[in-house]
Amino acid sequence: MDRPVTNFRIDVDVKRALEVLSRSVFAGADQSIRELITNAADSLAQLPPEQESNLEIRLIPSVSQDSDSPGTLRISDTGVGMTYGEAKQRLGKLFSTDKQSGQGLVGQFGIGFYSCFPLCYEVEVFTRTRARGDSGTRLRYRGGEEMQIQPWPVDQPGSTVLLHLRPEHRRLLQQATLTNIVRRYCNYIRYPI
Repeated sequence: MDRPVTNFRIDVDVKRALEVLSRSVFAGADQSIRELITNAADSLAQLPPEQESNLEIRLIPSVSQDSDSPGTLRISDTGVGMTYGEAKQRLGKLFSTDKQSGQGLVGQFGIGFYSCFPLCYEVEVFTRTRARGDSGTRLRYRGGEEMQIQPWPVDQPGSTVLLHLRPEHRRLLQQATLTNIVRRYCNYIRYPI
């Protein structure tokens, strides 16, 4: 019996897709942190020359006394930041990028940010541009197929990615581990880390 041709929506298990991408494209937690540092460096590089002052990338671990959560790792930059609309477009769309093609799989599809999801039970992004009237945006991901985004007061221009780490990734809160990641994978970055 012949059946008519029909179209249907592809159903994607987002959580599983992110786990598979993280394992197949990135070789582990260290590379995920490297990608976030690289994103921060890209944000700094986009600043016009007249705004290039106090440029830095900061890694700030915060150890928790809670046995269920080892703590948080904050990766901040003083770069261009994002407006509400830019944050929703860039971070809310898998395989989206502003980079030119021909930079390989990672640069071409912009999945560096998503590589950190398996490390965390929650990821928050706080961002603000230098544009007049932009007071800031917060984006929050806690698993599943949805993200939350809302206007949020952010003190200074730039972006901060706040990783609420899973217990198995507590080593990312050790200064020696972070120093090793920066030396091994980020020594080409021209901004202070």
